[in-house]
Amino acid sequence: GVIASLSQSAVPRAVNDIIAERPDIHVMLSTRNTPAIIDAVRMQQFDLGVVGREPPYDGVETLYHTALPYVCLIPSAHAAARGDKPIDLQSACQTESFVTFGGAYPDDMMGIDKSLSRALQRGSRLSATNMPMAAALVKSTGAWAIVDPFTAEIAQQLGGVTSRTICQTLTYHVAIITRGLDTLSREAGEFSEKLITQLHLA
Repeated sequence: GVIASLSQSAVPRAVNDIIAERPDIHVMLSTRNTPAIIDAVRMQQFDLGVVGREPPYDGVETLYHTALPYVCLIPSAHAAARGDKPIDLQSACQTESFVTFGGAYPDDMMGIDKSLSRALQRGSRLSATNMPMAAALVKSTGAWAIVDPFTAEIAQQLGGVTSRTICQTLTYHVAIITRGLDTLSREAGEFSEKLITQLHLA
């Protein structure tokens, strides 16, 4: 089970790495949100889960965890896309509209200041339930968005948007989980190692 943010970048690359080495392996991927993945791993519907919240998680074990900074995604045609200084979100939200995440993406997941969150929400007409959708809205509507670096990578490859660092410290968490080390198959363990390597390359 994998969150949408990593479903088009690190995870497919890790899949390629393992199937190239192990022709006997069959891989099934399912994209869900973090709570649904945790539940599915707990019930042994998935061998592994790739989730986007900070550990710990009830009823599962964490194989790996890392944290990366969020970035700001801006339409490439915007003058701010050509700068080199980090974007100050507090200033930017006074003049720009942002794609926000409403109740579907709690503020505490990115460690955002509540007053900044309210300011971003006030000027927003768009809300998305996952990062790739937010990135697509940046390209199509001209709004800005705060996204994880994996989503930003894919969005920039597709063109029309530019990724910029931000002044605020907003942290994106990625973890690989399993029900328990005693139930983890050797193949699932090998795949998790491949995925960890890809996450380190990000």
